[in-house]
Amino acid sequence: MSLKSFDKFCEKIILAEPGSEKEIFDERQKQIQSHLVIESMIFFILLMLAHCIVSDLIYKWSESNLVPFLFFAMISVIFYIIRAGVKGCYIGVNGAVARYIPAGMCIGMGILNGFLAFLKLKEGEFAAIENGVVTDNLLELCSWLLMMITGLLTFFFINKSERERKQNT
Repeated sequence: MSLKSFDKFCEKIILAEPGSEKEIFDERQKQIQSHLVIESMIFFILLMLAHCIVSDLIYKWSESNLVPFLFFAMISVIFYIIRAGVKGCYIGVNGAVARYIPAGMCIGMGILNGFLAFLKLKEGEFAAIENGVVTDNLLELCSWLLMMITGLLTFFFINKSERERKQNT
């Protein structure tokens, strides 16, 4: 029994459970993912360090320090998704269906919260820049838009991996 057929055999055993939607990653994907998670965390830490240095020493550019934290976290998540998708380890060998629900939730949350920000804009409560600093409302809106992009990127990489699987079989 070759290694490839053994992997297929193991996949069938794991997925034979009724209602099993587990996503299966091979060892190469797991190692690359752990490396990319560390890389993304370092990227996030550097963004926050730059934010703290700029806000404390040069110019306070945002109303608060907490909302840029959310904004930089979403940038780091998108950084991870793109890097993992390009390296082929964002979607597992099997079970890509498990990624549809989180991707749909990201898009739904982005749309709903973006709509709430739009209502603030319509009522005149929304301001992009106030007293020379970027407002929390703008950074929150950008964070929700980035969350929608996260969901769309996930759908893109799911479709890409499905096309590749169909071509390989």
